[in-house]
Amino acid sequence: MKAWLALMQPQLSDKRELLTMEFRRFLDEVMLLPCQIVRAGRRLIFRLLQWNPWVNMLCKVSELLRGLQFT
Repeated sequence: MKAWLALMQPQLSDKRELLTMEFRRFLDEVMLLPCQIVRAGRRLIFRLLQWNPWVNMLCKVSELLRGLQFT
């Protein structure tokens, strides 16, 4: 997961930092963000309950993935 996320980064500095990050730090800072999931109508809303410098990167990657079409 860590390497895949690093490969999706357009900036070389983010890529390098993700690849050299220890797994425990990656887990704490990127994967274990507290999130509230709300079902409203016919959609799911993910509300991040905590901010850290990696949240912007996660939002960019989610938008990138949303634009991809898997056939």
